[in-house]
Amino acid sequence: MRSFLSDKRIKLSRFLLDKYEGELSFSDFNKLLRKKDVKINGKRVGEDLFLQEGDAVDVYYDGRKREIDYTVKYFDENIVCAIKPKGIASEKFFAALKGVYEPLYFCHRLDVLTDGIMLFARNEDSYQIILNAFKGRKFEKYYLALVNGIFTKKQGVLSGYLKKDEINSIVTVFDVAYAGAKPIKTGYKVLSENAEKDISLVEIRLFTGRTHQIRAHLSHEGHFVLGDGKYGSEKINRIKGFKKLMLTSYKLVLRFDKESILGYLDGKEFVYNDCLLSSFITDI
Repeated sequence: MRSFLSDKRIKLSRFLLDKYEGELSFSDFNKLLRKKDVKINGKRVGEDLFLQEGDAVDVYYDGRKREIDYTVKYFDENIVCAIKPKGIASEKFFAALKGVYEPLYFCHRLDVLTDGIMLFARNEDSYQIILNAFKGRKFEKYYLALVNGIFTKKQGVLSGYLKKDEINSIVTVFDVAYAGAKPIKTGYKVLSENAEKDISLVEIRLFTGRTHQIRAHLSHEGHFVLGDGKYGSEKINRIKGFKKLMLTSYKLVLRFDKESILGYLDGKEFVYNDCLLSSFITDI
């Protein structure tokens, strides 16, 4: 059994998925509810309730321990570029890498459900440069996604405004400026489509990097990422047979000032692997 204490109002599922750091899947969570293996303040529960600050949570599940299987694409004295698997929190992935590439600095994150390219620094100077590059949106970030539906316009740039709900761990996209919402910009290009299955393979370019931006923005446009239970349709996911989020950070192009210590990496391109695009097309 593992015990936790909530420090804010939050959905039980989100709280436990965060606490178990990849050792608890959403499927595992639902099984725990069905078996009533979760207690809140000493009372067994069978539904996904909201926790309040101070609630005590007991879970009769120790977690599914597993080795983190990853691929390092590149490393030198300044950086490490590696592929994060799906279902692993970025912080936990960082901890695993740090055990091998010490010292290491955490520069950015991917969603737990998203796999793909992550970049880390190996010294303080590189860390500051990479951090500033991410904040300044200098890098070119590309994703591959299988989405529901067929696009009328096969290529374009979507604009909108995204507001984050910290309590419910969800974001909402608006077409016009909205109080508390931040501007977002998402480029897309249809690479392949299957009208019979009503599925499209798209390349996404992130011009801004907000929480759940791709998932929420595409869903707002009527084309949710398949396998997405938060911003998509569980019914459609089941019918089409997608149990995992079909979203991968597949390419990162670095941009550095030539005179910086990372200038030798300016224009360097990291790609997930040559077989990724083919595997996505096979899923269509």
